[in-house]
Amino acid sequence: MRQLKQISIFLQTTLLLFTLSNCTQKSDDTKANQNLLLALIQTAEVQRLNQYEIPINGYWEIGFYIGTTYTKSGYLIISTNVDGTGTWSSTSSYGNGASRIVEIDKANRRLFYQEGLGSYDAKKFGRIDWTEVSSSGCEKSAPKCFYYCIAVFGKNTLNEAKNDPTVTNSTNPKASGCGAFGWSIALQLNTNTNWE
Repeated sequence: MRQLKQISIFLQTTLLLFTLSNCTQKSDDTKANQNLLLALIQTAEVQRLNQYEIPINGYWEIGFYIGTTYTKSGYLIISTNVDGTGTWSSTSSYGNGASRIVEIDKANRRLFYQEGLGSYDAKKFGRIDWTEVSSSGCEKSAPKCFYYCIAVFGKNTLNEAKNDPTVTNSTNPKASGCGAFGWSIALQLNTNTNWE
């Protein structure tokens, strides 16, 4: 339904722009109105894109800490769409998997996901919390890094995942705050061609 509404708005806008551009006698007012309309459409689209763009999109090396020692465990790709959905795909020493991002809570740095068919918890829902992205103090001199915690998993519905009372604490993410463990860390990669 939501996609149908977006298509309808797009078609109406396209028709309006086509009509405006095919007027044979364009006055200065008509041109000004057309430019204003285009500016409004662009502004609305930018606002919609900003609503769902999250700073953790991209290619990342992932790992964790045992004490103060960083241990690489694999790679992660995070990609979000303009409608608030996306993909969280990882390959690690613990297995490979892809989850569908079904909702993003950007203000609280949380995303809700549904496990892919090939995973242990196929079709189950969960929540991943993340910290602010940092551009200083990152392991291996990475340009950016962040911590994340798979806080909720194995839920039968999205509502169960959203209503789960699990609380995370990122005060000392290397050591604790994600259940009984530290948080995982993601180190930004500039390209995915150097994956081993």
